[in-house]
Amino acid sequence: MSRPKLTEKKMLSAGILEEFWNLDIDQFKGNEAVTKVVHEYLDNLDNARKRGISIFFYGTNGTGKTFLGVEVLKEALRKGYSAQFTSLGGVIQALTDGWYDAEKRRRYEERIRDVDFLMIDDVGKEMRVSKNGLTEMVFDNLIRYRSFRNKPMILTTNSDIESVENVYGKSIVSLLHGKFIPIRVVGEDYRKTVLAKTVLERLRSQ
Repeated sequence: MSRPKLTEKKMLSAGILEEFWNLDIDQFKGNEAVTKVVHEYLDNLDNARKRGISIFFYGTNGTGKTFLGVEVLKEALRKGYSAQFTSLGGVIQALTDGWYDAEKRRRYEERIRDVDFLMIDDVGKEMRVSKNGLTEMVFDNLIRYRSFRNKPMILTTNSDIESVENVYGKSIVSLLHGKFIPIRVVGEDYRKTVLAKTVLERLRSQ
């Protein structure tokens, strides 16, 4: 069953990309076990918010990790929670922009640090050790802050938990195991099986 649509304004405000506006979780054609866990999470979203239960989607390119994560954000918005989609690079940019600007600092705190549901997409792209350690420090601090305050996160990556440990250390992985549901997303390239088939349809539609 399709869930109620959200306004474009609300999705834009949450940083949800236009590509996902008209999609619904029922269009996901991947592993049924993955779909079952995500549906269970959506059905218990209030408990997830109350207890700070997060999701760690990992797997190869194009299998639908971002799509599934966005569907969680959309459901959070439907239920009246605040939600934000970003990348780790976006988190760092928002944080540093606020170092000398009070309004930008307030925006970072509202939209990233303290938002009800935060999704950081494609974390693997940032898993190169930065020269000054800023990326690692920001990610570490954000994970800790939100975990200890029961604020859920949705992380997607092409890596796995062991790769995260190699960069950020065992303490962060311990937090991931304590608060995150790890979901390995495998299967055919979602962009080929779902999105590509609708390109001509979207071109022809009014």
